[in-house]
Amino acid sequence: MAPSNDPVKFVEEAIVEHQKRVLNFYKSVWKRVKSYLTPLQKFLKNVLSAAKDLAQTVGKKVISQLTDTIRAILNFLSPIEKLLKDIIQLGKRILATIRKKVDKNEVIRFLKTVVRKYIETFKKIVGLITDLWRELGILDAALAVFNKFRLVLSMAFGWFDQVTGVLTAIGKVRKQLQKAIKSLLKERKEALRLVKDVAKLKLS
Repeated sequence: MAPSNDPVKFVEEAIVEHQKRVLNFYKSVWKRVKSYLTPLQKFLKNVLSAAKDLAQTVGKKVISQLTDTIRAILNFLSPIEKLLKDIIQLGKRILATIRKKVDKNEVIRFLKTVVRKYIETFKKIVGLITDLWRELGILDAALAVFNKFRLVLSMAFGWFDQVTGVLTAIGKVRKQLQKAIKSLLKERKEALRLVKDVAKLKLS
């Protein structure tokens, strides 16, 4: 239990622990996910450049779903990266303020605003990562259909063998994200509790 003369100590402890987990996710999971998904850009270019010819074999619907899903997945990468960097910076700002400011009323006013922003940022991260995981499932299914024509298409398109590598990468990413999402959802519950506790802090 936090000592009565330090009403914001529990916030500092909570943010320290949360930042450790966010940094671990960013360095251990997210950077690996990005490295697996970045080659999709080259794969998308190949599919688009041969779209008309590919459609004759697999159908326009498959090509359309494939390209739309890859674009959607690639569009998730920058926003998630930015939000992760934002929350790391916000965490540093919160901790620096708690540790430097002597006036606890000033700190409490600051926390009531910034901790809410911190948690809103985290909720966005969890939401986007969950959406990314769903899109990867759609892409996995679309590529499985695409891959059925591998024998024919690999003879016509030298790059078609990339499909196997892409399918393997997507499988790895989905597995990693599925595990991470369970932890992130638990973190989100704890984060929402922190917002409520900070809201209860009273000025002296």
